[in-house]
Amino acid sequence: MKSAPLWRDGGVMRAPAAMLCLLLIAGGGTSRAQPYTGPDGFAICPYAKGIIGTCAPLTDAAIRGYRLDTAQAGNVATLRRIAAKPAPELVNAIVDSKLFAAPRQFSSAGDYADYWFPDSANPGRIECGIHLRYTKDDLQQMTYAVDGRFIVLWTRTAAAKPLR
Repeated sequence: MKSAPLWRDGGVMRAPAAMLCLLLIAGGGTSRAQPYTGPDGFAICPYAKGIIGTCAPLTDAAIRGYRLDTAQAGNVATLRRIAAKPAPELVNAIVDSKLFAAPRQFSSAGDYADYWFPDSANPGRIECGIHLRYTKDDLQQMTYAVDGRFIVLWTRTAAAKPLR
């Protein structure tokens, strides 16, 4: 597998925790919610203490309904731009925002890799912050979680472009 950290000067942490990551993707078995995404692959769900609630497409109305602050709405906008056209300069915007700690390779197994940008306010909570998940060099999934508030999920759709 090619190493594909898209940001500059990112720290690397190898964790034999691919299974843990997959559990987080699936809600850890603690949630019965089935994510419902819009045509762009995005959904927003209530999220508290590791439990994902019922999801809805990520629309402007949903963002207002979850009362995202300006920084959180900006993070969502950055994720939308990354989904539309993955590019290093967009990923660097996450690093430059100062809302997230230095990115780390959270886990990898075979062609799978999960890069984690810890939430600066909750750096020890692996489910919080932003996760970018790749198969080979193609971005497949993103999550952005703020505990006690929401989780934004994106899964690659036919409209998404591969990372090159």
